[in-house]
Parts: sequence; C-alpha cells; structure tokens
Amino acid sequence: MPTVADAKRRGAAALLIGLGLLLLVALTPYATGLVAIPVLYVLLAPAHRWLAGHIGVKAAATLIVILTIVSR
Repeated sequence: MPTVADAKRRGAAALLIGLGLLLLVALTPYATGLVAIPVLYVLLAPAHRWLAGHIGVKAAATLIVILTIVSR
C-alpha cells in the first residue's frame, strides 16, 4: 500500500523530469554551439599550444581567435 512519502517522492520525480525536459527544450536553439565548442577546442588546442611556446599565451589566444573569425 503506497504511503504519503511514496506519493511525494513520485511527485518530486515527475517535477524533476518535467523541469529537465523544459530545460532541454529551452537549450535546443543553442545545440549547435554547444556541440561546436568541444570540436573547436580539439581542433585548435594544438595550434594554440605551439603558438604559445613561440609568441606567448595571450598573443597566441588572440591570434587563434582572430584567425578563427576571419576563416569563417
């Protein structure tokens, strides 16, 4: 026989699932960017590391960002 605690637990689980689904729907327009971030990191991190050893960390970051924007 279900108790009041079980009903509250089911209600809380349903609320969490509902909020999770709403969050998923809200983030859908940003899905491309969220997927592209790790891809760009994997592609550009070696170039940044190499440049940082030659021209400094800040200059390398600036150059990578400029080249990424210009290459679009």
